[in-house]
Amino acid sequence: MSDKSAVKGTASMWALSSDKQTVRLTVPPAVPGDVSNPPLRVEFDRTSLEATLAALVQMHFEMIRTAPADIRQVRH
Repeated sequence: MSDKSAVKGTASMWALSSDKQTVRLTVPPAVPGDVSNPPLRVEFDRTSLEATLAALVQMHFEMIRTAPADIRQVRH
């Protein structure tokens, strides 16, 4: 997969393949520089990415719905 970085500087990295058929999530090891624990790489096709996004959006709404009132007012 030839990766084109979409988001950098976070705990994870998302990349779109050059053929735009898959998206890769790369999560670095819990202990930086630990060669015995390589990064986790997960590839999503369009269908699995859509299902994952739908689940994340639902969980986000649940988090907001159950958050204290002062936190619900914060805009991202």
